[in-house]
Amino acid sequence: MAEQTNKEILSALLSGLPEKARTQVRGILTLQIMVEENGSSCLVSLRNETNYTTRKWHLPENISQRLTWHHVKKKVSVVLAVKFSEKGAQFLRYGIEGLNREWKPIKTW
Repeated sequence: MAEQTNKEILSALLSGLPEKARTQVRGILTLQIMVEENGSSCLVSLRNETNYTTRKWHLPENISQRLTWHHVKKKVSVVLAVKFSEKGAQFLRYGIEGLNREWKPIKTW
């Protein structure tokens, strides 16, 4: 399991947007991030259902340069969704569960 605070994840995600846009983001951003043993990150895939185009986020660069994970024992894939609303950001993390290997929500922050 790779660990990181909501604040650090959010900071890395929003760092590509202009300051004013950061408070105006609405929608859901779903990400799959590969985390190496040293804690470094690499964006593998994303689904952008926000009011800003994917290109404006600069996510591949910001995730690899600004997001480092803790307590990583082996290479792992992190799948999370961030819902942006006027109330702020809500996080949902996914994992594989059971014999049928279905993706299920495993942690809400």
